[in-house]
Amino acid sequence: MKKVYPPVHLPLGPAAKLAALRRLDDARTWNTIDDIRHCLGCGAQFSGHETQFFFVADGSPFLRAHCPTPTCEAPLSDWVWPRESVFIPGAQERALQSPPHGFSHSAR
Repeated sequence: MKKVYPPVHLPLGPAAKLAALRRLDDARTWNTIDDIRHCLGCGAQFSGHETQFFFVADGSPFLRAHCPTPTCEAPLSDWVWPRESVFIPGAQERALQSPPHGFSHSAR
């Protein structure tokens, strides 16, 4: 039976976060840690500073970038440039169905 370990949060500094984002994001270039992305999964907009990183060991160990919205599980490939989401079918509707980063529907 394969042993499964929970993801471990890695508190990386700005330079390490930028290096990790550049290595992990095959679709979009990260010029600086201040670059903004729009998450198609939850509708949040955030910079590289807010990105969370986890070490995952489920077979072969690897580093995973995570949207800063705690309940969002969208992969890095769903993080687009803010204006890019206008051209992706369904992106506007998904963003409207999700609360903005840091808020919940129950907080009204």
